[in-house]
Amino acid sequence: MDAGNSRIKWRVGPQGDVHTLDWAQAEEWATRLMDTLAAEGGVLKRVVVAAVAPPARCALIKSQLAAALPDVSVQWLRSRARCCGVRLGYPDPGQFGVDRFCALVAARARHPDQAVLVINAGTAVTMDYMNASGDHAGGMIMPSMYAMEVGLTALAPNLGPFFADDRASGTGGVKKKASKTAKPDNSGEVGYLAVDTHSALVLGARWMMAAAVNQMAAALMEDASTPAFRILIGGGGGDDLQSMLGMPAMHVPDLVLEGIVLAARQQR
Repeated sequence: MDAGNSRIKWRVGPQGDVHTLDWAQAEEWATRLMDTLAAEGGVLKRVVVAAVAPPARCALIKSQLAAALPDVSVQWLRSRARCCGVRLGYPDPGQFGVDRFCALVAARARHPDQAVLVINAGTAVTMDYMNASGDHAGGMIMPSMYAMEVGLTALAPNLGPFFADDRASGTGGVKKKASKTAKPDNSGEVGYLAVDTHSALVLGARWMMAAAVNQMAAALMEDASTPAFRILIGGGGGDDLQSMLGMPAMHVPDLVLEGIVLAARQQR
């Protein structure tokens, strides 16, 4: 189970279907899990959780699991300095998000002899570089388009919402709850510019995101000490981000879940 800042994702068995819920639906999570178990059959032996969600949400997960599956062991993953061929660059592994850690573990398993740039596109967008020996050199964190929308709307509400479903909600410019899955409406774009405020907001956020990611990748490529590397993109916003890159990248939506399975086996 991947308990992020915006959503909960889980899969029963390493090859099972991936299920996703926004935190607004978190009360339904245990019921959905039990429905999944009933549909897929078998006996659940263990639940493994990688959580970056706030403590209150983690407490909710714990209580739901205890009520629904009282006899099933629960393993809460944490980032480690050494795991599955990955050596973290952070002096304090506890400061490194477990979702980023699991993504690195999955990337290492997919490309054990190659350097990788691992991008997680969620509520925040993270980028981490790891060389071919598994040494994590470090990374960066920046806001996603959704986070930029929330922040800018809070500071300048008269600009209006970014996304088309908010703009078309009939609220007369009053902000409703922002959608994390809405697609930008680019109808007001003319080439690389925009001819209305809504489209200008979307373009500005997209250009900021694309520029940061491309700049980081280009800087690594130009560094004489950095060998050729693969780019892997995980997270719910990975598809959109992949389309912005000026270089080849592989989109692996469930990269964190892949890493959870691998890290859990070594941390038992």
